[in-house]
Amino acid sequence: MDRDTFDQTHRLLILSRTLGQSLVIDGDLLLTLRRFEDGVATVSVANLRDENNAASIRLRQGEFAEVMPEVRITLLEPVDDRPRARFGLDVPLEIPVHRKEIFDAHER
Repeated sequence: MDRDTFDQTHRLLILSRTLGQSLVIDGDLLLTLRRFEDGVATVSVANLRDENNAASIRLRQGEFAEVMPEVRITLLEPVDDRPRARFGLDVPLEIPVHRKEIFDAHER
């Protein structure tokens, strides 16, 4: 896929998360910042309905991981003075992304 096609079908979201905060992708995938130390973010990746069966990914600044088809998470900016990291998410336009606290409020 060339960059022009990608730009028309995807969006880049930039979100900050602190330890324990999560993102919900497509109403199904849960990404949670579990650890942040020495510029390395550890993110758990789990099915929202089965959080006990999670995998972990470790990212340094500029590194990315594909967490589902056509969905990439990149550690943009670690913030060492407090446990917070800024992530970039490349996501197809049709896939919703929510902060978990907002997703939970809408599910009630």
